[in-house]
Amino acid sequence: NEDPIGRMLVTFDDDRHERIVGIAANVAEETLTDGPVPARYMLYEHVPMLLPAATFVVAGHAADDVPRLMEATRQAVLRNGRLLAVERTLSMASVFEDAVGAPGRIVTLLSLLAGLALVLGAVGVYGMISHFVARRSRDYGIRLALGLPPARVVTQVLGRGLKLVGLGSVLGIAGALVFTRLLSSLLFGVQATDPQALAGAVVALAVAGTLAALVPARRASRTDPVTVLREQ
Repeated sequence: NEDPIGRMLVTFDDDRHERIVGIAANVAEETLTDGPVPARYMLYEHVPMLLPAATFVVAGHAADDVPRLMEATRQAVLRNGRLLAVERTLSMASVFEDAVGAPGRIVTLLSLLAGLALVLGAVGVYGMISHFVARRSRDYGIRLALGLPPARVVTQVLGRGLKLVGLGSVLGIAGALVFTRLLSSLLFGVQATDPQALAGAVVALAVAGTLAALVPARRASRTDPVTVLREQ
């Protein structure tokens, strides 16, 4: 619990002391799901021995400089370090793609599946409410003939649709609590119980369900009592 800035740190095995000049945030070394590991950053000339393998990062000023800079770096190493072998040269864009490529594709796939599930849910609500309205068309016709306001019919039909949405939301949240532990191991920054994600899903389902139920609700409110009673 002490401020480490300015303190001395013993490095390697030769009792060399290095002064701490800053603190770096946690870094994912390989993939986004890697946990933080203890690490220190120091000037390369302060390393007392040549490691069997080392990674050097060369910064450029523009993306167009990357191919030229990579080739110039390779040639400089071959020219000045004849005993060194360059294993490979990579741009930071390719390193980033290797780190986030797979999670990014999973996110895209899950987004498409979530969108498809939302559409299917809206279609299901629309179908059930339409069937409900068709079965009760005579009832609504009589009520409208007796003076029931059309807005009241819309409210009743929407209420039934929202009940379906509420039931689906409860079942969906229960399933999410079971399967999001698997998703948290596949996606970066997704917790097993993310309240914002669950709330967003419920809101999206409620909006889609309301819009899906609104069409048959308005159709029910426009039922012609004379036509319905004549058909019966």
